[in-house]
Amino acid sequence: TVLSSRTTVPSSSLNGRTLGIIGVGGIGSRVAKLAKAFNMTVLGVRRHPERGANGADEVYGLDALHAVLGKSDYVLISTPITKDTDGFFGSAEIAAMKPGAFLLNIARGNLTHEAPLHDALVSGKLSRYGSDVWWTYNNCFPPTYHFPVPSRTGIHKMENVLGTGDQAANADDVIELAMDRSIESLSELQAGKPLKWAIDLDLGY
Repeated sequence: TVLSSRTTVPSSSLNGRTLGIIGVGGIGSRVAKLAKAFNMTVLGVRRHPERGANGADEVYGLDALHAVLGKSDYVLISTPITKDTDGFFGSAEIAAMKPGAFLLNIARGNLTHEAPLHDALVSGKLSRYGSDVWWTYNNCFPPTYHFPVPSRTGIHKMENVLGTGDQAANADDVIELAMDRSIESLSELQAGKPLKWAIDLDLGY
């Protein structure tokens, strides 16, 4: 077998490219640090930009979302899903992205609008889409979190899509880590100390 120097689906370089991270909390900041190892420029967007983000070159507020999207070769969605973020990434956000950019979703499927994403992947507006999370459809049979119906539009079957089925947490130390954090939280609660892993019920995360 002779391997061609060209493939039908060429790979893309990370070196020197720009990564826009939407949501640079704990997870987004970790990704930013990893991206710097590939000599990437990292732009972050978060609700409170004054908090910064370890690993990001610049951090912006939500008002600069579209500007960051227009500068990014790769866009990573890593926001929590709340009443404010549910479905926030739609037609306007996709239109603001660079032609041929990559979109990656490591948070929740319902953060994005499925139909405009499908259209952008078909038209070539977006080069690739990668996701470990899929849409949850209301009153759907069979149930959709996250299989056996990962995408009604068939996004998961497209050649320019790389998808897995909620496998990011399927690692050999995840349960142990969750147990350690639970024990830590119980100890803090019993001692009357502030909870390190507390959830803000108003914000939803």
